[in-house]
Parts: sequence; structure tokens; C-alpha cells
Amino acid sequence: MQRVAKKATAIVATAAAIGFSSLFLAAAPANAAPVSCGNGATMLPGGICELTVTATGPTVFTPTAEVSQLEALLVAGGGSGTYAAQSYGAGGGGEVTVVGFADTVTPIDLTVGAANTATTATQGAATQTADAGINGTQSAVYGGGTSGNGNPGFAGSAGATGAGGGAGGAAPDQSTGGAGATAASVAPAGSLFSGDTTCYGGGGASATPPTTAGVASCGGGFVTFDGAAFVPTAPTPNSGGGGSAGSTNLSAATTGASGVVVLRWVAVGATVTFDTGGRGTAVAPETVAFGTTVTRPADPTAAGFTFDGWFTDAAFTTPVDFSAPVGASTTYYASFTPVPVAPVTVTFATGGRGAAIAPQTVASGSTVTRPADPVAAGFVFNGWFSDAAFTAPVNFAAPVTASATYYASFSAAPAPAVIPAPVVTDPAPAVPTPTLTPQAPTRALAVTGGTVDTSALGAGLAALIAGAGLIAISARRARRTR
Repeated sequence: MQRVAKKATAIVATAAAIGFSSLFLAAAPANAAPVSCGNGATMLPGGICELTVTATGPTVFTPTAEVSQLEALLVAGGGSGTYAAQSYGAGGGGEVTVVGFADTVTPIDLTVGAANTATTATQGAATQTADAGINGTQSAVYGGGTSGNGNPGFAGSAGATGAGGGAGGAAPDQSTGGAGATAASVAPAGSLFSGDTTCYGGGGASATPPTTAGVASCGGGFVTFDGAAFVPTAPTPNSGGGGSAGSTNLSAATTGASGVVVLRWVAVGATVTFDTGGRGTAVAPETVAFGTTVTRPADPTAAGFTFDGWFTDAAFTTPVDFSAPVGASTTYYASFTPVPVAPVTVTFATGGRGAAIAPQTVASGSTVTRPADPVAAGFVFNGWFSDAAFTAPVNFAAPVTASATYYASFSAAPAPAVIPAPVVTDPAPAVPTPTLTPQAPTRALAVTGGTVDTSALGAGLAALIAGAGLIAISARRARRTR
């Protein structure tokens, strides 16, 4: 079992050097992601990626995150035919096998075997091998070489002068090489190679003079007769076929074919995300097989904006071509243009109370300034409301998107309290004692001849003065109680 020498350069960087038979597809439109499976592989029907490595020697395959169910068809180099003094035999075909890798992330060291050389795949500490075909024998029995998977070539016998090489599909006869094996015949159930009928590792054919010429299949070398001599034909390159044998010295025509490695994996679906910039309803992402197209979603709608289309970049320079296949996960960006909006006017209704308040005209989506509270005699201002029933207070911090009327709510002011004047009670004033002046003696009236009692006159005058004092006191009391 041969160990593989590591090579620092990844497979995708050395595509030309290692001779991929499956290279990049034609370039996709400039506005679409490159159509590939990664690592320079080809997309097969059903979303299966295939990469064929033909150059002999070591190289490295580095899986990407999109790789799933990774498998490899390993075909070893075929044995060569021999010739020596009428003793020759054809080479056996290289072994054909399909191997799988549970780890689809760790790099894999590959070695494609040349003639008579095994083909290997090493990941970590595990190496999987397809064994090389055996050269034809140079002996009196003219034996054909054993195939890499252990089927012997046709054994020579007395009188026989050539033998076909062995191969995995069928046993050879004296000159005809054994049939090789198809990829499907060696693949396990559920393998990505299950339907592959490509045949590899056929045993080389020989010839028996003077007329018998062998035939070969599945890439093995064979012999033709041109009427004068047997002419060996080289095996098919990278088939693992055994070399032919004939009545000529060993040459390039009789050298066994080199092997091949065919990698296959399932490409994890590419996910396309739709970025609307937070406008409108979110658009669900789509996951599709690599190399297929995504369905154009319904155009998103956003209030106050017009949708312009989907773009492959956030700068909106490259429109998306939805007919182009997708080769990698990506994001599409929605472009919107604001719709011009007429300004809005807010009117302030005070119900005729207080001074009128001027309306405000602002851009739609902006806010209005709260005016000074209106003042109305006999009323208390309760605040602004968006309805005439005063059920919804106005939020002046909220943007206004339509013209509206704000209503001032008032309540009647309460009447001022009446404070009665204090009642003052004065003490009864002292009644002055009248002073009586002595009167002259009573004298007779000259007119009537009557007499006047002067003492009685003094008493009446005193009574009159006392009555006047009482009237004055009563009048003063009456004024104080008003």
C-alpha cells in the first residue's frame, strides 16, 4: 500500500497541471454567480458534482462547505505486455473500486497510478487503495498478467504463444483479454456511481502467430493483423487497461494504461436571501440545487415607496437575472424609491373660546409643534384631542401622515366664593343725664292772662331731650347692621 506525498497546492489552483477532464462550464452572465460546484467540477443531472483527475502522481482535493456524500472511483494503472524471444503475454487490468468518505471537510491526498502503479486516496490516517495490474509473464507458458483485483490472466500452455491479461469482469481466453468492470458494478447501493456504465480495467490482448489476433475491452491494449504482421495497439489512457502483447519488443503500445480518480458529491443547495431593507413584508429565502434557477418572488410593497427591482449588490448597480442559474449562496437586494407626498395641515379648533390658533402645515411623516395652551375667560383648558368627543388625546411626538383637526377641551371655571362681612355688636351708649337749669318764677301770660308753671316746663324739656337721644342711638345701630 503506497503512501501519498502531500502536495501544498489545492486542486482548484492546479487544474491545468493535473489534467481535469471536467473543467469549468461556459461563463455565466456577468450579473449571475459563477455556475460551478466548486473546485472546478462539472454539474451533472440531479445536482451531482463530478471532478475527474487524470494526471498521474499526488495532488490534494480540498472539499468546500457545499460538499455532501463525497465518493471516489479509484482505478489503478494496468500491467504491461511483454515480449521475449517468442515468449510474451498481455498485461492485467488495474483494479476498479468505489470508496466513500464520511468526512466531507478534511482535505484528501490523491495519487493517480501510472502503469503498474496503485491509485490511492488518503484522508487523515486512512488510505484506500486500488491495486495495479500485473505485467504479462515471460516464460514458456506465455501467461497473461493478473488483474489488480486478483483475477488471473489466461495461463499459457504448450504450443500457445500468447495469453490475454486478466481483468475483473470476465476471464480471458488464450488471446483475448478479460473484460473490465463498470463503475456501477463495483459501487455499493445508493452510490452516486450506481448508474455509471463506464468500463475500466480491461485486460490486454495477445496474438498467436500466424493468424490469431486477440481483442480487448474496457480500455485494454489489443492486437491487429495487417496481413503481414501483428500490430499491438496501446491501451486507452486513464482506463487502467492492461498493455497488449505481440511479436514485437516492448514499446509504448504495450505499456499498461494509467489509472484515474473520479470524485462525485452532492452539492448542498444554494440559498438565495432577499433583503428588502426592512420595508414591506419580509420575503422568504429560497434554497435550490446548484446550477438551477430561483423563482422570482412577488414584488414587495412598502407604504410610501415604489419597488424598482432586485439587484445582486447593495449599491443597486447590477439587476438580477432570474433566468441565470445560481452557483453559490447569495443575497439579492430590493431597491425602492420614495413616493412624493403632499404636505399635511393640522387645524386647531378651540370652539370659539379664547384667541384663534393658526393652523400648521408640515411634511407628511413629520410632527407638529404643540401650540401655547389657549386661554378663555370663565374656562379651564383640559388639553388637545384628535376627536370632537375628546376621547383620544393628541400625541404631539407622533408623526402626522394626513391632514387633521385637533380639538381643544375646556371646562367651566368654578364661581368665586362669597365671604360675608363680619357682624360688629356695639355696647349700648350711656344716656346722658340732662342738666336742668333753674327757671324764673312763673308769670302770667300777658296775652291770655293765663299763668305758666315754669317747673312743669323744665320737666317737659328734659323728657324731650331724652327722647331725642334715644332716636339717635337707634339710628346709629341701624346703620351698623346694614
